[in-house]
Amino acid sequence: AGASELSVLGASSEAEREAALARMKNAVAEEERTQRATEMRRMEERMQHYKAELDGDMARQQREMKANVAARVASEQEKLLEAERSAANKNRAAVLGAESAEAEAAQAAMMKERLRAEK
Repeated sequence: AGASELSVLGASSEAEREAALARMKNAVAEEERTQRATEMRRMEERMQHYKAELDGDMARQQREMKANVAARVASEQEKLLEAERSAANKNRAAVLGAESAEAEAAQAAMMKERLRAEK
């Protein structure tokens, strides 16, 4: 602040000018502190906002991953059940085939026996 500004404030003596200058410096410093505090508060609010967004994104990704894993597990379980059903059907067919072969063999043996008996 120049001498002309101090005289505008009505400061007449050197001590009054120094006191007015000190008050002006204090006022400027206080304003700067207030501005820094406001900037810090705004930065903190932005950080909280970004953190909330990030937390939300992370939670959503975690839910999606769990859902994907659950879907894959369900799919694999379904494939396993289908394979077990298929194996059971093949076993059933094999048993029925064996029983049918045994029945045919028994029938052939009975026919041979009948033919022998008729001779």
